[in-house]
Amino acid sequence: MAINIIEYNRSYKEELIEFILSIQKMNLI
Repeated sequence: MAINIIEYNRSYKEELIEFILSIQKMNLI
């Protein structure tokens, strides 16, 4: 159970980082 939570948090953070980066790219344009 704990391992699944860690895996979920890892994928969630990666999605969040990509989302933030995409917003920053739009702001630069």
